[in-house]
Amino acid sequence: MGDLIGELLHDIAARPIAFSAEVVQSMLLIAVVVWAGRKYAARRLAERRDRIAAELAGATSAEQEGMKLREEALAVAENAKTASAELLRSARDNAASEHLASEPEIDTAARQIVDKARSTVDAEKNHIRRDAADRLVRLTSEIARRYADEFLSESERRALTRKAIEAALEQMAPAAATREP
Repeated sequence: MGDLIGELLHDIAARPIAFSAEVVQSMLLIAVVVWAGRKYAARRLAERRDRIAAELAGATSAEQEGMKLREEALAVAENAKTASAELLRSARDNAASEHLASEPEIDTAARQIVDKARSTVDAEKNHIRRDAADRLVRLTSEIARRYADEFLSESERRALTRKAIEAALEQMAPAAATREP
């Protein structure tokens, strides 16, 4: 090691101008690389920051849409509850007035009206639930897709997808076994 350092010092002492030129060239090369790297990195970081900000804005709007859908679903459910209460009240009033005329017909008609009101309310609730669930699934899958695209590599996304498919198949297997005669 000492020989190597001695040889190096000898080369420097023998050609000091060439050594100085090489040092200056090296510094210039390093300065150019640092300048270009900063310029490129700054642009890439700005682009990434803008993309992340846009995605956050999209996620915020999706969250707001989800809240809006939840509020709409609650309002529709409340309206359905109010409508069913009014329908039941109306049915009871009609039943009381017609009860005097013909008791067996009134009981049958009242039961039919109440059953129809319940089925209508149930159908509306189911429709609202399905619609809200579908929208929630779409929003969740979009957010998950964006998250996977941003933070997971292609191989990680494939592995995650394979695991999800295998889990779904495992859940379907017991259900299929119980249906088979």
